[in-house]
Amino acid sequence: MLLSISLLVMEYLASKDYLEVVGASVISDVDFDVIARLYQPLVGYKACMLYFTLVNYMERSENELFPHEYFFTLMQITASDFLQARKALEAAGLIKTYLKVEDDLKKYTYVIYAPKSPKDFFSDVLFKGLLVRYLGEKEATKLALHYKSKLNLDGYKDVSASFVDVFQPDLNDASFDAKMPTNLKDNKALKVDTQFSYEDFFTHLKTALMVSEEAFSKAEVTEIERIATLYGLDVITMADIVMQSFNERNKKGNRVDLNALKERAINQAKFSTIARKVNKGQTYIKISGRTALADELKLMEEISPKMYLQSKQDGVAPVTADLNLINYLSENMGLSHGVINALISYCLKMCNNRLNKNYVEKVASSLRREKITTALDAMNYFEARPISPRFSEEKTKRGKTPVNHDDNSYDEAEYEDVLKSFKGK
Repeated sequence: MLLSISLLVMEYLASKDYLEVVGASVISDVDFDVIARLYQPLVGYKACMLYFTLVNYMERSENELFPHEYFFTLMQITASDFLQARKALEAAGLIKTYLKVEDDLKKYTYVIYAPKSPKDFFSDVLFKGLLVRYLGEKEATKLALHYKSKLNLDGYKDVSASFVDVFQPDLNDASFDAKMPTNLKDNKALKVDTQFSYEDFFTHLKTALMVSEEAFSKAEVTEIERIATLYGLDVITMADIVMQSFNERNKKGNRVDLNALKERAINQAKFSTIARKVNKGQTYIKISGRTALADELKLMEEISPKMYLQSKQDGVAPVTADLNLINYLSENMGLSHGVINALISYCLKMCNNRLNKNYVEKVASSLRREKITTALDAMNYFEARPISPRFSEEKTKRGKTPVNHDDNSYDEAEYEDVLKSFKGK
């Protein structure tokens, strides 16, 4: 049986829980067009309809409380559909969710943000990359051209009047010192959280190296963030690694030796250690029973592949070859961290607790062709289409049955029980 349920339903959302809708941005007709054309391929039609509905109620009845049941009925969707759509909007930076609990009464506040402008959307490597991944480069390019500026002023001279030419303001007038509210709506989109703080990163660089963010190209910063999140390195450690790989005399865009950066990051990841059981308050659970499958999937989505593999090795840091393989899966294959972690778990199970490079790449290619983007989807795929390694079969023929030491493997009965428990919810 396929693991076809979603982890999102694990968070319980009661129909009687109250909600209010608050606008943080000014939403225009252009924003609705951007949501429908650019965001919908990323978040899906249910998330888009939820966004449109919440915006509609934001304009009509801000600060009015509604039970969630009202929206479930209005949109003809289930609580789990609502929650999944809401989380997609949160991930895309379109809403922020806040929860307040008083006397067993839950009140959610949904704060609505405007989408990115078309220019910002296609300038953002994450959003542009996802759009190309889901629609293909040809269709994504068509969408970009839809928003292409048609303004052509070649040969014209700007003869517009300036502000002071017309209004001639007297800044000594008391009117210009009048105090006005500052917590007003704007039309800026919410920054998407990737767990990498650019502010902390550049603050450390400025303090230690006297280098500002202007010294780096966008491509360099994007690669720095990718490597940091891939190997689970904090921003301070990553800033120190960047300083060792930085040459300010080179032209902007070539000041960071990315090959040296990757090598140093791998070395740092190799020699970093975590406690055998707990690291900074987070427990690395040995999965040995059916009730922990959901926790394992959640862990796959939340921690870096390096830290995930390290937890599989009882706290022992991965070797260089395994770290290089993880980087290849991210950089060359374009797999998400959750998918890489699911792939690691599956290959360890199938290959007697070994990461066989050829086998890992073979399975990764299958995941890429199927456009698998989450750990849950990857496990569904493995369950439906198991890929057996040849060398394992050869050992079996010689009478050496591979021994699976992986405490995280699950038999069919365990899957059945997990599915039943989810469906019961």
